[in-house]
Amino acid sequence: MMLQKLFITLTSLVLLATGCSADAVRRDVAQSESQSDSGILRPSVISLDGEQDRIDPMAYNYYVDAVLQEAMGNPYRASESYRKALRHYPESYEIRFSLADNLYRMQRFGDALAVLDPVHPEDADVWELRGDIYRGEGGLDSAIGAYYRAVQEDSTRFELYSFLASAYSREGDINRSLWAFRQLARLDPENYAVWHELGRLYARQGEIDSAQTAFARSAAIRADALNVTALLGLGELLEMQEKY
Repeated sequence: MMLQKLFITLTSLVLLATGCSADAVRRDVAQSESQSDSGILRPSVISLDGEQDRIDPMAYNYYVDAVLQEAMGNPYRASESYRKALRHYPESYEIRFSLADNLYRMQRFGDALAVLDPVHPEDADVWELRGDIYRGEGGLDSAIGAYYRAVQEDSTRFELYSFLASAYSREGDINRSLWAFRQLARLDPENYAVWHELGRLYARQGEIDSAQTAFARSAAIRADALNVTALLGLGELLEMQEKY
């Protein structure tokens, strides 16, 4: 994330130096504005649908300082610079998201959610950050909901599917656990642990053929002592089939 911000900063420098009109990095456009209690001018809605937009010079200067302060490990100074940048450019998705992410890392969860509130529609990054914030607050159910929305927007996020798979398993929701582990297998088909867990879940559902296929796949990927449970599971299923 930090490398991405630094790249955006350098790219914007080139655009400003040449006097070009740049796409706001997150395709920003404001639809209406209001004044927040914190004194930051904040639109009631930040749309992700883009149009050409010239970067406000003062907002850019503060944003650059915030990114550098964050890179140097000064989150409080970074937060202040992000806020100043946002006052000059309240429509900016990138500045708003960066401030919210910075506040989350400072464990100022309520402030981070308030900064994200005007963003609409939310993309996968926003939903993932919301989920991270909810987890930080201890709101597991809200985190699960946010991460689910994130993977609906971007179905390549392995870490979020992993969290959802674990959360659904803890809740005893086998159907949703199967769904999440199937997504993990889709993203990482050579992960023996994922296939083992799929075999275990299929067996609990009574889907013996699917369980056997999953255990066999797991054992084929890793047939050693570290994956002995997959071998045992496959053996038990084969023994059951011989009996019946």
